[in-house]
Amino acid sequence: MKKQNKIIYFDNKTQVFLDTHLTPIKPSKSDTIIECIHGAKLIKHQIRIDKNSPIPSAFAISDWLYAQCIQEGIFDLNIQYALTYLHEETSVEEIFQIYAYKLELAFSNYQVFIPDIFLPMALDSKYLQSSLFLFDDNLVFYHHDKLLYHSPFPDTDAIFKALHYIRAIYTMPSALYTCTQKSFDLNIPVVPINTLIENTPEPMVTLAFVYFSKLQNTPLPILKSNEKFYITKSKSFNMLLQIALMAILMLLYPTFLFIHGLYLKKHSENLAYQNIQILQNNTSAHTQTHASLARLENIKNQNNSIEEHLNLLNKIQISYTPRYNFIAKLAKIIQDKNIFIEDFYFVSDIFENILSFKIRLKASCEQEILHFIQDLKNTSLIANNHQEIFHHKIYTSQKEFSTEVIWVSNAY
Repeated sequence: MKKQNKIIYFDNKTQVFLDTHLTPIKPSKSDTIIECIHGAKLIKHQIRIDKNSPIPSAFAISDWLYAQCIQEGIFDLNIQYALTYLHEETSVEEIFQIYAYKLELAFSNYQVFIPDIFLPMALDSKYLQSSLFLFDDNLVFYHHDKLLYHSPFPDTDAIFKALHYIRAIYTMPSALYTCTQKSFDLNIPVVPINTLIENTPEPMVTLAFVYFSKLQNTPLPILKSNEKFYITKSKSFNMLLQIALMAILMLLYPTFLFIHGLYLKKHSENLAYQNIQILQNNTSAHTQTHASLARLENIKNQNNSIEEHLNLLNKIQISYTPRYNFIAKLAKIIQDKNIFIEDFYFVSDIFENILSFKIRLKASCEQEILHFIQDLKNTSLIANNHQEIFHHKIYTSQKEFSTEVIWVSNAY
């Protein structure tokens, strides 16, 4: 019977996995892991776009925002991030509040990260009209269903300062909902948040399960770990496999000829030895001796021809070694990229040390192509500095990004 996939919560403080009944459980690789992230660990950024400026469709907006963060230096190109955003539209511009999390080793391909500052969105809308929420040491204010204020909570004075600021800018909060056991002397009601979700002993855990359940019908911001990329699933894998097979055949054929040549040489040496014995035993037969000497001379000529042939094969084999190294380095750059190679054209002149290739790339997101081009620029495919890389503009077609990259070395 097919095993049913479960929804499991990971408590980062206790390093314990809990099921929906708050019972410790051992997860499997196919389970969905939910984890709450402290708001202080989030990377926050804001991108403002003029109302008349074109922006990608909703399907590609996350990739576009990811690329913008790379261009603006918010993200490191060599690090993978999970990204979500809150969209706000005004009369003159569109505002994207970006929340990102640097991905490290995940427990599962289906791991979901929920920032604790988003947890109130799982509650009924009436609690988001004008309310303060306190999760551990994160103070959050929601007004008219929008997240408008977030600050750390080092001491009690921080709440009074936050209340003063919120009352001056927005309005006085109706209540403070908290997960802690601390008491506060405020002029607004202080309500334990577990009273809103059936008096659970673990309000944040239960609220995370409610949040994930609400995701099935309501679009809520969420951070997800991407599915691992397997090169065997990419379209470029078949072409790389064909190149590898051709390289193996090119290596094996000269090796076979070399071994066969050694066999012929050994056989020729045995024949020469036998002929010498015949000459010593039949010195009286001048005609036979003359024929044997002629045969010996012919064998020596064959040996010389074989040696020349073996030397030529050895030179051919050595000349292909730089090409194999070149293809191996290029394949190593490609193997961890989620890109597809539609066309590969390679030209080389080993004796003049001239190499050139053109690749047509396709990817589901623009940053994958940018990442590949950056790695190609940073990697020396051959041992010289006379190399140039050109690439066309990155085009978008049918929800995919494509471009052509040209690499040349030591060419005039």
